[in-house]
Amino acid sequence: MDQARDSIDAHLGESISLADLACCVGVTARTLQNGFQRFLDCTPTEYIREFP
Repeated sequence: MDQARDSIDAHLGESISLADLACCVGVTARTLQNGFQRFLDCTPTEYIREFP
């Protein structure tokens, strides 16, 4: 999760897709979604909208 959050923070001004983010972290999009839900109780999109 830390690597995904770092990548999001580094690209806040850019449009990044879930697939691109998952590829950057080295997991599938579904695994990324599950990880965000499990550890942060939100989706990656919600994280981007709520935490910048």
